[in-house]
Amino acid sequence: MSDMSLQQVDLATLDRTWDRQPGITGWLGQCNHKTVGLRFIVTSMAMFLIAGAMALLMRAQLATAESDVLSPEVYNQLFTMHGTLMMFFFAVPMLEGLAIYFLPLQIGARDMPMPRVNALGYWLYLAGALLLLSSFFFGAAPDGGWYAYPPLTASAFSPGLNIDLWLLGVTLTEISAIVASFEIIALVLRSRAPGMSLARMPLFAWANLATASMILVAFPPLVVTSLLLEIERKLGTPFFDGTAGGDPLLWQHLFWWFGHPEVYIQLLPALGILATVIPVATRRRLPMRWLVVASFLAIAIVSFGLWVHHMFTTGIPHLALQFFSSASFMIAIPSGVIVLAFIAAFWTGRANFDPATLFAIGFLVIFVFGGITGVMVGVVSFNFQAHDTYFVVGHFHSVLIGGNVFPVFAGLYHWFPKVTGRHVSRRAGQVSFWLMLVGFLVTFVPQHVVGFLGMVRRIWTYEEGLGWEGWNLASSLGSGILGLGVGVSVVAFAVAWRRGAPAGHDPWGAPTLEWSTASPVPNENFATIPVVHSAEPRWGANLGPDPVELTEWYAGLGEPPEGQRESVLTTVVDGRPAAVAVLPGHSLWPLWLTVALLVVLIGVLFDLWWLAGVGLVGVAVSIVAWVWPQAQVDLRRPDVREHEIADATGLEPGQRVRTFRVLTEGGRSIGWWGTVLGVIALGHLVGAVLVAAIYLRSRTATWPPAAVDPPDFTAAVVAAGLALAAGVLASVAERRTRAGKGAATVLLVVGGIAAAVGAGLHLAFTLLADLPVAEHAYWSMWWLTGALGLTLLVTLALMLWVAAWHVGVRGVVRTGHDAELEVVRLWTWATAVSLVSLVLVMAGVSVWWG
Repeated sequence: MSDMSLQQVDLATLDRTWDRQPGITGWLGQCNHKTVGLRFIVTSMAMFLIAGAMALLMRAQLATAESDVLSPEVYNQLFTMHGTLMMFFFAVPMLEGLAIYFLPLQIGARDMPMPRVNALGYWLYLAGALLLLSSFFFGAAPDGGWYAYPPLTASAFSPGLNIDLWLLGVTLTEISAIVASFEIIALVLRSRAPGMSLARMPLFAWANLATASMILVAFPPLVVTSLLLEIERKLGTPFFDGTAGGDPLLWQHLFWWFGHPEVYIQLLPALGILATVIPVATRRRLPMRWLVVASFLAIAIVSFGLWVHHMFTTGIPHLALQFFSSASFMIAIPSGVIVLAFIAAFWTGRANFDPATLFAIGFLVIFVFGGITGVMVGVVSFNFQAHDTYFVVGHFHSVLIGGNVFPVFAGLYHWFPKVTGRHVSRRAGQVSFWLMLVGFLVTFVPQHVVGFLGMVRRIWTYEEGLGWEGWNLASSLGSGILGLGVGVSVVAFAVAWRRGAPAGHDPWGAPTLEWSTASPVPNENFATIPVVHSAEPRWGANLGPDPVELTEWYAGLGEPPEGQRESVLTTVVDGRPAAVAVLPGHSLWPLWLTVALLVVLIGVLFDLWWLAGVGLVGVAVSIVAWVWPQAQVDLRRPDVREHEIADATGLEPGQRVRTFRVLTEGGRSIGWWGTVLGVIALGHLVGAVLVAAIYLRSRTATWPPAAVDPPDFTAAVVAAGLALAAGVLASVAERRTRAGKGAATVLLVVGGIAAAVGAGLHLAFTLLADLPVAEHAYWSMWWLTGALGLTLLVTLALMLWVAAWHVGVRGVVRTGHDAELEVVRLWTWATAVSLVSLVLVMAGVSVWWG
């Protein structure tokens, strides 16, 4: 390593640069990954405790036959809210919080690559939780089940705000998860410490990379299907009404396309936690490391072939069911490989019995049990008998509690000293584990038995004499023991936070990088970015000379200009230094954008369309303010030669620049990565709409409705053509900006704005006008095509306007690289391709006569 990277660093200045601003606005505007991650962890734990309290109330109702502890209406509300909070507001957000907090530390980064996007993800999650929980104050708690199947959740059978609050709350938290996936993918691929190639990346990072990739594919379809049902409830569009060209099974297909990968989205990061804890517990490297990585990737892929696993009794042809049954068996193979690797570590190592170790062992016991019953329900003939019985309830709680809750508690006990610098009581952790393990077994093993005896899911009471009483009483008593175990841990964490015994920087002798910095973690994480030589960088494996040639401009990262947050970007495969990232710090705009979105949703909920309009203006203002160029940055430093600055940034020596968050020497900017990931999510969202149109056509004999001519889709064709024109203009503008011709660029971008606005107006006044959307799903799909296209075009026009202002008014023209117009060009083409795809598919289903 160059001696310059070991120079003495002004730690006070560095710490001040990365510290938060004072006061309440400073607290609200924090974007640092540790603050955002901790907010996710604490909020999701609160959701877990609320959902657990609801479960205890439901078990009290079912403890005895013909009980009247709860009314059927209240029971249905608690049942729905318990499942929703656990699945949507605890499991994934908790794992996201752990990843956001600890992944940058594990891979040697100072922050997430897009801090403001990271903060937006939390505020959207909190807004979704508040919307959902507010249903209790309106007396309209959702009661249609956490899966919200139509037609039960249609406005005819569930009037009021209950399902609306569920749909909008869940949609916000799903968008939050998509946002977090952008961050995690960009972080893992571009922000690793020098020398940390993919081969040396921690297993926790591999697990979260696979999970974030799954979220990009699985979550946009749920956003689509939630919006389809909300539109149906508000406008009467019959997307799920079988009497008007819709189909309620469309909801199930789109929901479970998300729902079964969701199980493994909850599992994979938990396995990554265990792959971090178990080597520490056993004092040995995890066996079969590359087989474990391959198994992570195999699970991520195969999990998308399981969604009909939940729909075996819906009338789908049996031959088709065999494919999904086979996938249910296949996914047990990589899961088994990972479990065997964990068992091998315990078998060959010297395990301690710290709380984190015990919870890892508890995972092995419970998850294997749940996995075996999962293979059982993957058998079509068995599934027909066990479907919708308490056997299934016992099975999925075994998978989710064993595969999520126990690993999460293992991670919390393992990482608590890193966050606080204090130990949690070892005895309290052990007591908590045994209570939770015994409580789980007493709660859920009887549910398998009572399911065999015929007890179906979702019932609020039962008659005497069915042979269910003893099993249900045992299950209810076990839930109390399980809840007591959770409470012991929560109290132990709270006590240790204030007065736990000092833990030191690395109480475990762990192999990963997060333990190479102080505990609690300094504001900047690492004063000097570490250089990695092996997959266990703190266990002293010396694989030879340092493979990284550090340039002097990178070595100067320790002393940036006052107030300028800098981190390093590395190459995707080899982990070689390639860029200096200038990261934003304090910002309230993620919060204001979320507040504006909430105003829009409240206006929609209560039919206050003027309020929704005010909210939309707030959204536009927030977006413009967000992407405004930052203050000037002086790149001249006393410790870096000017010609190396020029090599790193493409600038003339001594030149000043208005930066757009990142300066790139090699590879792509973070803005480019974020936009590409956004385009992928958009592609799956648009793809879900296209699949819905094709599915409805294939299931409906009268499509288009009898004696009705297809609409004139000239408007959609013209809009797609104008969007393509905007894409061409944006591409030419980017090329001219690279050549330093700003004036011509402004004219080209303004032309793109005109094309996008023209396309939007053409859609609004032709395709969206006077369509009988409530009469048939055919018209509803055309209306949805126009509405989605209009939304994309408005977003595009806004981005083009901001780009034109940057170039024309503020003079942001950089020779050799331009992040602003590169991002705009990518989004323009994504919009154009989306519109063209919508037009082609809708035109196809219009002329596809049965």
